[in-house]
Amino acid sequence: MRKFLLTAFFVLLPVVLLPALPCSADAVDYAQQRIAITLAAEPPNLNSMETMDQTSGFVLAHVMEGLLQYDAQGRLAPGVAERWELRADGATFWLRRDAKWSDGKSVTAHDFVFAWKRIVTPATSSHYAGILFPIKNAQRINRGELPPETMGVRATNDYQLDVSFERPCPYFLGLTAYFIYDPVREDFFRSRGQRYAADADDMLYNGAFTVSRWVHGAQMTLTKNPQYWNRDAVSLQTIYITHMSIDPVSAHSLFKSGHIALTSIENEGP
Repeated sequence: MRKFLLTAFFVLLPVVLLPALPCSADAVDYAQQRIAITLAAEPPNLNSMETMDQTSGFVLAHVMEGLLQYDAQGRLAPGVAERWELRADGATFWLRRDAKWSDGKSVTAHDFVFAWKRIVTPATSSHYAGILFPIKNAQRINRGELPPETMGVRATNDYQLDVSFERPCPYFLGLTAYFIYDPVREDFFRSRGQRYAADADDMLYNGAFTVSRWVHGAQMTLTKNPQYWNRDAVSLQTIYITHMSIDPVSAHSLFKSGHIALTSIENEGP
């Protein structure tokens, strides 16, 4: 779970981390605050309510933000929620009023309620629905025993989210930093239908970056999100994903030659 979120802080702290990487102009441009990386595969599904793979999680960690997040030291820190209260019977989150979607509209408690209820709805077939089962009635809804309206989550107003637990869940705050707990705005989701998250223009973003260009099977560009509430803390302007579905030998060669600053090489041997 933490892997995706710590990856996000790699790009939020370029001055600290990038000097240890190859400093070719191709890989790292300090003047323009740009970096080139690769992905082992194209993200199969950027719909946070349905996806389950690491590659999609890596991208979502950069373009989306949940109630809480992990900081560079691996500690829980404010995200969309600026403060919160955890109790034995539930939790309350107070959302910051400057959290915006990439189209400039506010991120509200209703966006979390919509996403969470849809995740546990049986028709969604979300592989990670079980991560929401600490919430009251979530598991029974997922089994088809109760309607989604009975889930223990409600927007008291636009900026207060109240959660009721099935039973005490002292680790719940950590769960809210995982992408399955990300918000989704209902009006935009319904306007896209089956196309939601299929392309760069078929998503809304509330994280530090947006997907500004997506050439399927080839390249992707992430650009600093001017609507992000904490944008002043983000130095990096652009992440170029120059190759997707690249083989380990080619990825290693590009890294060694300084054309990319970050890649993942899987060990397929014994």
